[in-house]
Amino acid sequence: MRLVLGTVLVSVLACGPDVRPARPDTSADQSRVLPSMTWINPASDFPAMRLHFDPNGTARFEGGFVFFNPVRWRYDSTARELYLRLSGIDSSTIATFEDGIARGHAIRFDRSDSALVTRVDRNTRSIWIAGFTFFLDSISP
Repeated sequence: MRLVLGTVLVSVLACGPDVRPARPDTSADQSRVLPSMTWINPASDFPAMRLHFDPNGTARFEGGFVFFNPVRWRYDSTARELYLRLSGIDSSTIATFEDGIARGHAIRFDRSDSALVTRVDRNTRSIWIAGFTFFLDSISP
């Protein structure tokens, strides 16, 4: 069943003000609070890519950007910031992130945690990652 992002991000992604480093949490409570989400970058000059978020704070790229796997994520509902801790970050990726940040596509890149930070709220329909736009495809409760 598809849900509208606006309803879910405010009511389901809300982790409260206690924001901890992104690491897997397999507790039953965590899985009821956060949904599974899939974001897609449709095929164009490049093959389609997917970014699937699991409710336990892990995510994975499929079809492209697999060198960023494994991905850890967390959401700060107070700041409305999505933190994506990516693997395989090199200097050219950091330069791409910095360019995207300067253009307003993301908020910041935390070098100490290899985390790209982007604003996500009830109206968010897309997120930018390393020069590609991913659109919300589905949310599973």
